Amino acid sequence: MLKRKKRPAKFKGVPYGFPKKLEKECDKGHQALLDRILKSFDVPAPAREYRFHPSRRWRLDYAWPEHRLAVEIEGGVWCQGRHTRGSGFVKDIEKYNALTLAGWSLLRFTPAQVRSGECYQAIHRWFNEQGTESRRPRADDSVIR
Repeated sequence: MLKRKKRPAKFKGVPYGFPKKLEKECDKGHQALLDRILKSFDVPAPAREYRFHPSRRWRLDYAWPEHRLAVEIEGGVWCQGRHTRGSGFVKDIEKYNALTLAGWSLLRFTPAQVRSGECYQAIHRWFNEQGTESRRPRADDSVIR
């Protein structure tokens, strides 16, 4: 009988032969990168892991409670993560609907969108459209690598 190699804990749930490019989606480095990006620009500081509901344990990845803006990073998109499996997906819908009914705006992103800068651009645009000051990145601002 052939022994199957165990998957490293970092990529638990990702089948062997999965494209290396997509395995990067399973890492948690996107939150540290987004923290660095947000600190580098004049966007108000977000609260991390913010509890918005009085009775549920729901947490938001990033929240600006005074502006009622929430940002969720949907990790594990390509590696069968919690957000893409049935029960996790349904629970996310319940959370997002409660958030919207409470008057919040929600922006959702994948780790790839954080790395590409699309996440910051959308947050920046949201603040600009709300009339809140946010400095545009300059060409020499090299936060995203």
